[in-house]
Amino acid sequence: MSIWYWLYDLHPAVAFFLITGFFTAFGVIGLLVSEKTFKKKLTYDEDFNDQVSYYMSAIGIFYGITLGLVAVGAWENFDTVDDDVNKESATLGALYRDVSSFPDPSRIQLQQALKTYTRYVIQEEWPMQQDGLIPEGGVARLNDFQEILYAFQPKDRREEIIMAETLNKYNDYATLRRMRLLSINSGLPSTIWLVTIIGALICISFLWYYMMKTPTIQIIMISTISFFIGSMIFLILMMNEPFSGEICVTPDSFKLIEQQLMK
Repeated sequence: MSIWYWLYDLHPAVAFFLITGFFTAFGVIGLLVSEKTFKKKLTYDEDFNDQVSYYMSAIGIFYGITLGLVAVGAWENFDTVDDDVNKESATLGALYRDVSSFPDPSRIQLQQALKTYTRYVIQEEWPMQQDGLIPEGGVARLNDFQEILYAFQPKDRREEIIMAETLNKYNDYATLRRMRLLSINSGLPSTIWLVTIIGALICISFLWYYMMKTPTIQIIMISTISFFIGSMIFLILMMNEPFSGEICVTPDSFKLIEQQLMK
């Protein structure tokens, strides 16, 4: 489970100001400390800030590229999971339509099994996913549906076709469900987070070396850059876990299937 899950329990605005505030405070406090410690030993000349700018630009370019790639990767993962969930719900709806063509009493039993399963996904599975937990109860409910389906004996060619199509849809759905469960903890590895956070702190700390006659301007500059870096990290964090937080993949598509098809 990700170490960041406690942040997803906070309101997005609170998490935003907490993250950006941390980096901004690090930049400003670090500057004030540097003014009273090692910067006293530095000798200011006309080329000093140019030299700092040169190294800052080199580090900033590499970190900017890295941060951009991490952000794109987090968004692509979020978008892929959202698309897979929509496909899963659509396949579940198609499966429900297929079993609706079965003769009674199999039709009623199969429909009821899917209704029970869908209600479980919405009311019990999704809250567990939001906490980073992999639910297990859905397997038993799908097994109940599978037993009823496999017990059905087609009596003519029409029922054989319906049975074959239903089996295909069921297999497709089982695959999509497995993909959803595997994506619950599909966030960025801890190594990437380590590089991202340390890179941000290094970029901010390099700003301490600039020599300016007016400290207020330097404080504003550091605060602005630190706030922007914190904003980017907040954005990545919110998309990092697809099922957690306010910005997440919701069960709305399953609710739509339940409301439109299963009533």
